[in-house]
Amino acid sequence: MAQGSTTQQSLSHSSATAAATTVSAPSQGTETVASRGTRKGFPWLSLPQFSRSPRSGGPIKVRSLPLLIGAGIVVSLFALAMIGAAGVRVIERGRLYDNIYVNDENLGGLTQADARTKLTTALVPVIDAPVTLSYNGRQWTPKRAELGIRPDVDATVAEAYTVGRSGGPIGQLWRVAQMKTGAKSHVPLSVVVNQPIMDSYFDRLQTDIGMPPVDASVAIKNGMVAVTPGKDGVRLDRDQVRGQVEGDLAHLQHTALTLAITFSPPNVSTDTANAAKARIEDWVSAPLVLTFNGKKWELSHDLLLAGVRIGPGPQFSLSLDPAVFAAKVNTVANELQQNPVDATIGWDNALVVRKSAQNGQRLNGDETLKRIAGWQGGDRTIPLPVEVALPRIPDDVSKLGITTRIALGISNFAGSDAARAKNITVAAGFLDNTVVGPGDTFSFLDAIGEISKERGYKEGYVILAEETVPGIGGGVCQVATTMFRAAMYSGLPIVDRNPHAYLVSYYQQGGYPVGLDAAVFSPDVDLKFQNTTNSYLLIKTSVDGGGNLYVSMYGPDLGYSIDISDPVISNKKPAPDDEYQINSSLPAGTKKQVEFAKSGESVVLTRVVKDKTGNVVRDAKFFTNYQAWPNKFLVSPDRAPGHIAQATTAPIRPTTQATSGTTAAKATQPASPPTMPTPSIKVTSTPAVVMPTKATMPTPVPAKTTAKT
Repeated sequence: MAQGSTTQQSLSHSSATAAATTVSAPSQGTETVASRGTRKGFPWLSLPQFSRSPRSGGPIKVRSLPLLIGAGIVVSLFALAMIGAAGVRVIERGRLYDNIYVNDENLGGLTQADARTKLTTALVPVIDAPVTLSYNGRQWTPKRAELGIRPDVDATVAEAYTVGRSGGPIGQLWRVAQMKTGAKSHVPLSVVVNQPIMDSYFDRLQTDIGMPPVDASVAIKNGMVAVTPGKDGVRLDRDQVRGQVEGDLAHLQHTALTLAITFSPPNVSTDTANAAKARIEDWVSAPLVLTFNGKKWELSHDLLLAGVRIGPGPQFSLSLDPAVFAAKVNTVANELQQNPVDATIGWDNALVVRKSAQNGQRLNGDETLKRIAGWQGGDRTIPLPVEVALPRIPDDVSKLGITTRIALGISNFAGSDAARAKNITVAAGFLDNTVVGPGDTFSFLDAIGEISKERGYKEGYVILAEETVPGIGGGVCQVATTMFRAAMYSGLPIVDRNPHAYLVSYYQQGGYPVGLDAAVFSPDVDLKFQNTTNSYLLIKTSVDGGGNLYVSMYGPDLGYSIDISDPVISNKKPAPDDEYQINSSLPAGTKKQVEFAKSGESVVLTRVVKDKTGNVVRDAKFFTNYQAWPNKFLVSPDRAPGHIAQATTAPIRPTTQATSGTTAAKATQPASPPTMPTPSIKVTSTPAVVMPTKATMPTPVPAKTTAKT
């Protein structure tokens, strides 16, 4: 069957040429507006002439009426065309117009569903018939489905349905009239190709015919640059097969064709691959050197070879993979890393600098890897991008916002053994000079760092879970308790506080009430508070000869008044029976008391923080449940009593509950804290621990007054 062509009909319109516009001389008392002539070929479309008296302002007079008559005729014809087109659409609704063909199949007058059925039936013989492909006496007969090609009946019928339904009403009416009188409109069959299926068949066909050309390649294998030579071959003209099969299906024709095969060389020649090999060998012929301030770090031949990446031929573009050099760059970064040193600050009735800050330096690793990846030969040195690392606390302390002492915490540890007293001074030394940035959360464990013998701590007895055992750092909780008291009197929100499992007599020494202690145990049991101000905070510590430990907090003048109620005590319980723990390492006849009996009780403290205007900023209750605790003894096996009571206590974590409108008796910090005594035990002999640094100072913003617990 021959391919049909789509017949298109269109209306012809005579061109209209307007006569030149002329203006005639006005007569006495009359103004001529214009005379625009007539349209050539349509004398009845002459424009009217108007006249009026320029003086009287009277009505415009129509001097010619043919235009009005012509306009009426045009409007009437257009209306009739609209009505006619609408009528045709109503009559033919849901059906294709007459004489619409897909190849030789007339689908005119059918509904879309019937048209699909008819076209599908007509296509069955063509779809089921094999395609005949031949070459050099051989033949292949795949069906169109094997080639991934099929007709799209739905799309074809949808396209056929639109014929005669586009354009204006006159054009639609004209085309429908033509088709009613036998004029044919042809719609091509829509064909869909599944390219992956077709490519898969062509690949198999190519293998049957003969190997295609093989491009030369270059690769790095076993530390060597290797070239695989190219090979000539035969090439199947795939476009020829696809075009023929698609066209024949579109015209409902069977396909039989002779394959077009060409003998051709590879796209990438062996010479091209050898040239790429030479470039690679040049790249790795000598180390690539990273430099900074006279220092050099080499990227070796083997490392460069491992990092070379080769693009596809024939260009064979070369690049270095930055991931291969990441470990080397990290090593260089560690060598160059110099952490900045914050200024050491103190308080002498004002903030002062004890020791100047120092800038540090760091390697920009990402930029270094970009420079390596961007190297394209030539100069074999790459300057390293080393940046200045600024200290968080500079020598210019005026921007820190520290203007006054905002809180003082005190505790007394007189009577502690030598190991406990030593641990207290060591931990206080590490806490001294801690700086807390605006918005930061202070962590006691982060501030003092690792608790170990290497850092000066002594071994003593500590309560761990349900037994008293030898341990490092007994007494550190005395420092945490004193820090907690300072934080309470500062009015800042307490984020995390854990009391001791039982009452510890040291923490009531000096007249302090129960419920103002804090326990810490690395790594999880911590003391934390948040600096909600827009300024920095400075923490200073000192110890005097009377066993008093002082923790001072310096910062902005918050204007807070702090009320801490007297403790509300309930649920008192007597101490349980004595407990003994056998320790086989003790000498015979040893009985050593390590804990003393305490009664148990529940304690509630209320803290109310008010601002300068008397508004409540923060209102919180602090709950503590002290367990009843027995006398505890460590004994040698020969001193063991007949019955050994087992420990029944475990660490507890309290609840902090925010309240409002609470009125309670108060135990407040003195309005004027006592003058800091001169410590008789030096704490500066132990390194001070400073909080993690920030690169830049924050921009001050107005202070927040949001209540937090």
